Amino acid sequence: MKKVLVVHASYGEGHKRAAQALEGVCDAKWFDLLDFCHPWIKKFTTKAYLDMTRGKGAFWSLLFHSSKIKLGRQISDSFCDAVFYAFMRFLRAERPDVVITTHPFVTPLLLELKKEWDLKVIVVVTDIKVHPWWVYKDVDHYFAALEETRRDLLSQGVAEDKISSGFVPLRPSFWQAYDEAALRRKFGIDDRPCILFVSSIRGKFPLLKRLLDDLSKDYNLFIACGRNEKLKNQIEALNMPGVKAFGFTEEIWELIQCSFLLVSKPGGLTVFEGIACKKFFIFTHFIPGQEKDNMNMLIAYGVGAYPRKKNEFLSAVNRFYQMQTNKAYHYPLAAKDMRIQMAELIESI
Repeated sequence: MKKVLVVHASYGEGHKRAAQALEGVCDAKWFDLLDFCHPWIKKFTTKAYLDMTRGKGAFWSLLFHSSKIKLGRQISDSFCDAVFYAFMRFLRAERPDVVITTHPFVTPLLLELKKEWDLKVIVVVTDIKVHPWWVYKDVDHYFAALEETRRDLLSQGVAEDKISSGFVPLRPSFWQAYDEAALRRKFGIDDRPCILFVSSIRGKFPLLKRLLDDLSKDYNLFIACGRNEKLKNQIEALNMPGVKAFGFTEEIWELIQCSFLLVSKPGGLTVFEGIACKKFFIFTHFIPGQEKDNMNMLIAYGVGAYPRKKNEFLSAVNRFYQMQTNKAYHYPLAAKDMRIQMAELIESI
């Protein structure tokens, strides 16, 4: 049996969730690249990422776009080579047959090792649009979420037979059948439609306080606060019927399945989860670069909106609810479970 590893880098939660979703495919185990560097470097670079993407993220935007230039990418690759030498030592000791990565920083390290043995490298693109960071000619195979992602890879020189599109890395629970009535009983809500607010790592919800009174008249509201206990306590203290606050939960799929609309920032995995469940999106803010690209694509497909004012937000909610209840409406996007396709590919190579 082939030895398979899955590697991510925990700059953002989505890459980690994608790696977790692929754990167990061909007995694969997953690892965090940042666990192979000095703890100070892990802490410093993670904080730097959060600081760069704070607010309008001007510095991150500059880095994102400059890295599309060859020199910028060479600097990024050299940084990874210098910092993650322990990861390289680990892989040389493990000598896997296949490594799947969900983060572009991992790829150039793996390609160095391809020179030493017949290592197969599979890249799972965790955004809709493809930044050049993702693309290296010696990658063996790419998984792309949508047709748009596939076209981006083709335009950047990836051979067509190296791309599988229409598959996303979601945890098994997202693909299970569910009983909506049972979930409503579990959450203690009535039969009104549900809206899910999904917190970012910083717990940002622009307009939320101004919207609660209006939205709670017609909708049940789920507020997924993540690890932001302060926000959770504030929502619970309001004691509003039909407004439910949740801390960090691995069962987020239940909240998504119950809701017709997700209110969040356009992170890759949140977007994939919504698309797989055929949900609509209202975006509250975004990290410049990849998240803005994700957002613009979903707006272009008619399943997303980026309102800046309260009345615009309420209008978007009403529009998406009308679309969701219209039996003639067909959701324009589709994504399938990646795990079976991934296992078949690994066996074939």
